[in-house]
Amino acid sequence: MATHPTAACICRCFQPCRTPGSRRSWRSAGRPSAIELERAAKRLGSSLQASVTLYADTAVEQALAGHDLAEICIVSAAQLSLAAAPDGAFAMADVPGIAVTVELASGEKCQRCWRVLPEVTTIAAHPDLCGRCADAVDHHHA
Repeated sequence: MATHPTAACICRCFQPCRTPGSRRSWRSAGRPSAIELERAAKRLGSSLQASVTLYADTAVEQALAGHDLAEICIVSAAQLSLAAAPDGAFAMADVPGIAVTVELASGEKCQRCWRVLPEVTTIAAHPDLCGRCADAVDHHHA
């Protein structure tokens, strides 16, 4: 997935991401991403405070099948919508058919991975961790 051209296009809308080469080329392009605009407006402090909705077509949906969009774009939550993007959604002329909306993620910050998730504080044995991190702590002692 990391080398798929769709991944690079999607991530350029959000922010520089884990796709090899995209950070360098995106930063050098000098164009802000959806996340960078939210940070500049002081609505976000970091990308992990974000919950994003990606508006795209079925080709993008197929390209993302089996992959975690939130992980790819380094945000706490992400969903894909096949609906038309709402007015005001972030879009780029050179990434046709893709738009993004950004809002604050719901929940509390996991003290291990820093993602903001609703499940943090609900795990009795690890009230400051998300489920994935609680599992890692319980089952993968280092």
